[in-house]
Amino acid sequence: MNAAAHVLVYNVSHCCLMPVPESARRRGKCRRLRRSQGSRTNIERIAGLYVTGEGGRLLASAGGDLTLNAAQIVTAGDTALLAGHDLKLGTVTERLDNRVVWDSKNWRSDAGSAEVGTAIQSQGDLVLQAGHDVNARAAQVEAGQGLTVLAGNDIRLAAGEATLSLDEAHRHKSKGTFSSTTRITRDTLEQTTAIASSLGGETVLIQAGRDLTLTGSNAVADADIALIAGRDLTLEAATETYTETHFKDKKKSG
Repeated sequence: MNAAAHVLVYNVSHCCLMPVPESARRRGKCRRLRRSQGSRTNIERIAGLYVTGEGGRLLASAGGDLTLNAAQIVTAGDTALLAGHDLKLGTVTERLDNRVVWDSKNWRSDAGSAEVGTAIQSQGDLVLQAGHDVNARAAQVEAGQGLTVLAGNDIRLAAGEATLSLDEAHRHKSKGTFSSTTRITRDTLEQTTAIASSLGGETVLIQAGRDLTLTGSNAVADADIALIAGRDLTLEAATETYTETHFKDKKKSG
């Protein structure tokens, strides 16, 4: 793209960038792979808008909702994303499942998932504005200069989630001359971790007409930062969990 290029997407009722379905224009897609012992769901192609020319600007405006799910926006200049109703920076979940069965008493099952959020990087000023709500989950938003997030109603910046689970069982029987020994083990693990939303810029202004909520998320500025709520301002931690169990049994007979 040549210098000082501009991308304009405007005057539409709804605008959406997301990895599914495959048939949608300027959308990425997910691919699900099945194997004899498991399956995997991952993003095959990321939906994105890119302005690489020096000083290039990007403006995306929707009269209704503007939705970006696991999308990527990179701009060499200023960026503005405007929604008449809601601005949504959503996620797509990648999953991996695997199961190995040796016999009915010996097997291992593990699974994991992780939400992939939207990434926006603007070398100049970056404006996110919605007439109603701004909702961001596991989003990475970075402005080289000023970052401004405005909503007529509520702003919710939330963490996404990654999960891990493991379930493994074994049974082994050994025979001696006059006796036999059976050893049984069972191990499980369940874990959830937060994937923070992160907003940053040289200066940061986040202003909601009603409530402003940051859950397990970060707002970072090199200089000034302002968080303004017309009603309630809430900063809270995200919840992470970790549980594991272990069982062992040994039986002798004879």
